[in-house]
Amino acid sequence: MKNFRKTILFLILINCNYFEDAKGEENLFLKFLGVGQTVSNTTLAITLTHPKDLSRDNYLNTNIFVTFNKNITRFNSSNFKITLEDKTNVEGRIEMNENVLSFYPSKNLSPNTTYIISLKAGNGLAKDTQSLFTTGSTVDNIHQH
Repeated sequence: MKNFRKTILFLILINCNYFEDAKGEENLFLKFLGVGQTVSNTTLAITLTHPKDLSRDNYLNTNIFVTFNKNITRFNSSNFKITLEDKTNVEGRIEMNENVLSFYPSKNLSPNTTYIISLKAGNGLAKDTQSLFTTGSTVDNIHQH
């Protein structure tokens, strides 16, 4: 009989649009039932960059990857750039897949040159972030990118 009462209460709440009214709000009843969307309050953070910050002798045909602690959206050329030290932009293609931001340069990078990976605050990222890497003089012929 107790299960029958819980079922009736549950059906009444559904028919009263209780769940629709509670979307986007902290709702202990929905939390208790395990229903609803879990919202992460974790600040977006970079967990890994490739090439690593301050690394040297990177291949001229290297691709750049930035991994975050959670899924990302809306990064583009206005808030993510690869530049030379003189602020010249490196041309290439940006892709996002879940928590990884990938940059594929249009052509090989210049030899023995320092590059800056720049991400502007926003889209969940709390502050502007930069990472530096330097190329060497060789091309990776084994792992063609």
